[in-house]
Amino acid sequence: MGNYLSVFANPRMIAILGVIVLLAAGGAILLRNRLGGKMRQLLFFLFAVSGGGVLLATLFRENARGWFWYTFFTWNFDNIVNGRMGGDSILNIFLFVPLCLTATLLWRHPFRIAGLAVVLSAAIECVQGVTGIGHNDPTDILMNSLGAFIGSWIGWVAALIGERVSGGRWDMRALARAAVSGLAAAAVCLGGSWVGVVARQSALSSALEARFANTALRDYQSWEAAGTLDSKWQAVGPWPADAFSDDQEALVKYPARFFFVSGCVIAKWDANGFSTSATSATSDCG
Repeated sequence: MGNYLSVFANPRMIAILGVIVLLAAGGAILLRNRLGGKMRQLLFFLFAVSGGGVLLATLFRENARGWFWYTFFTWNFDNIVNGRMGGDSILNIFLFVPLCLTATLLWRHPFRIAGLAVVLSAAIECVQGVTGIGHNDPTDILMNSLGAFIGSWIGWVAALIGERVSGGRWDMRALARAAVSGLAAAAVCLGGSWVGVVARQSALSSALEARFANTALRDYQSWEAAGTLDSKWQAVGPWPADAFSDDQEALVKYPARFFFVSGCVIAKWDANGFSTSATSATSDCG
């Protein structure tokens, strides 16, 4: 996060942000008759600033390095296949939330707005790759799309509540659609992540059992005494999150995270041999 803050705190980025704010304010003033009341003018201003902020964060944080047309055909899906996400993924989610939230409050077409935001995200990734500003990462499109849906959904629900507060009736059909859409999106995100965790746990358990078959606690203790535990752990894949051993057993915890769901595989050595167990319990994997 500190790296991102240092990038956006430089004078060039602050100056561009100032221009975006001025253009957004000017646009809201010029379109005031078409927009209507003060609230819609404010929403348009926030929408324009949010859109400019998206472009600033994605296309102006670095200087272009040239033209790399081959990047249209070189997309790396490893992060999606492996369910990896970090601090930049969280930022990519939140980047599109204000844009789609304000757009939905203005124009009340949540699905259309979310769809256009996905197209915008894909276009940005293409430009980043071609100009060398960044990498054309499909994971960014996925995270931007999630942020676009979240923003559009919040704007949709807020608009429905606003209509009720203003004295209108509840639009039960629209409320039902919003509820079903939100539940479906949550089910896809969490359900897909859970399926990914189970698959990773299964693959990791198989790799561990193949690597440490016919070993027992005495073998673990000999590796520990010889100082070769690190090489044994690295041979499997992910670095262990935690390890514990005593005279009765040795436990090594291997993380198996997939996007929004965390899990782990616990490798166990005791006097009887070696075994693994998969779990997603926070108390065991935290």
